[in-house]
Amino acid sequence: MDPMTLLLTLSMMAAPARAQPVCLGVGVEGWAPQGAGLIAPPSPTPTDTCWGQQTPGRVTSAHFAVDHDAGVSSSTARRFADALEDAYETLVDQGWPAVRQDDRYLIQAYISEEAGGGAFTSSGTCGNGDGWMPYIVTFQDVFDGTSWAEEMAAHELNHAQQFTMGGGHEDWWWEATATWVQEQVHPRTDGWIDYVDDGYSAQPWLAMQSAGSSDPDRFLHMYGMAIFAFHLEEHVGGADLVRGTWTYTQEVQPSRDLAIFEVLGGMGYDFDAVYRDFVAANATWDYDHSALLAPVVLAGEAAAVPAQGDVSGERAPEPLGQAYVSVEPAALPAATPDLGLTFEGEAGVDWGVWLVGTTGGRVRRVVTVSVGSDGVGEGRLPGAADDDAVFIVASPWSGTARGYAWSWSIEALEALEEDTDSSTTGGDPDHRVTGGRPLDDVGGRCGHAGGAGWLWLGGLVMLRSRRLSG
Repeated sequence: MDPMTLLLTLSMMAAPARAQPVCLGVGVEGWAPQGAGLIAPPSPTPTDTCWGQQTPGRVTSAHFAVDHDAGVSSSTARRFADALEDAYETLVDQGWPAVRQDDRYLIQAYISEEAGGGAFTSSGTCGNGDGWMPYIVTFQDVFDGTSWAEEMAAHELNHAQQFTMGGGHEDWWWEATATWVQEQVHPRTDGWIDYVDDGYSAQPWLAMQSAGSSDPDRFLHMYGMAIFAFHLEEHVGGADLVRGTWTYTQEVQPSRDLAIFEVLGGMGYDFDAVYRDFVAANATWDYDHSALLAPVVLAGEAAAVPAQGDVSGERAPEPLGQAYVSVEPAALPAATPDLGLTFEGEAGVDWGVWLVGTTGGRVRRVVTVSVGSDGVGEGRLPGAADDDAVFIVASPWSGTARGYAWSWSIEALEALEEDTDSSTTGGDPDHRVTGGRPLDDVGGRCGHAGGAGWLWLGGLVMLRSRRLSG
């Protein structure tokens, strides 16, 4: 789609409290700048937007023109302009691009006097016909004295930069990245925490690529998936990798549907290994901000061994969603310190199943459980009795956007002899992908997958598999 006609609503609500989100600016219902500004040559000091002034009230800064309704004070508009400039300077210094055409025009922003607690960023054809630019819209209720307005400014500015970089990703990665950016610009306020808690931690079983504005859970999930950006930053390739996922799409010029596993595979990373470490890290919040994050909601618990259970209904994991079952290591007798797992899931599903051992809030070992086409697999976590916490994690690699049921049973096993090949019971603990070193030979299923992504069919979202087998 031509970016000049692309209208993507990127709504952002105030710190969530599990309330129904307000989706702003959907289609033609959202505010958009009107009128024809003068065509301007490149200049070190742009003086107007490419649409011209939209309201009688206006505050300008080096890169922005904040137009505002009569009911919005000039001090509020100045606060927004200052917040946008602060975010602009920080993000450009970090390597994010300048906004498209901001060497010729001020970036259009607007504050409405109508009631509303959110903001959105879109793009449109310039009123003077001189190409296209992003623009940012918000409401005066956002500026209530808290620091959230400043985080909102960073979030929305990053959307403008995403438009500038081609906007090649699926919707959820737009929001996940912009939510992560809030921490990069405002590391002391931690406003993103609520999004991860309510969007991801409370519902980890939703598909990674889940998106939408009509369903509040899936809407919040897009923002909560900022945790994947934190994983890429802290455990894989640093902040440069998160930004690099956008640079990559700019280079390949797709049409806003490139899946993250395609992007990382194209960049030389093994997505299967990255994802394995991601679900393991989330079991214990193996991140710098672990103390601030609410625990992931579990799909089951085992306080004694042996034990068994099933995961179905709401908490059954969707494709690239996760279901976590905790196991109490203290329940393992000293004479039988290994944990044995029998997994039974729906047949014909490409299952990812892992045993995760953690100590001191950090991932110590991860064992990948091999699951056959019949949905059955067995695994062993050696020395599980020595861990502080143990988790069983199940996640379908692909499928339609529905939950996939599975069951588990565990038992205590005697320790294997040192020379015993453990591959028959699930393999040796995997090594984590730390430091983010790209692999010379990308393995897994998704180096260059193709096909359609999300299909919107009368409100029903289905995920067509984009992963390659074998």
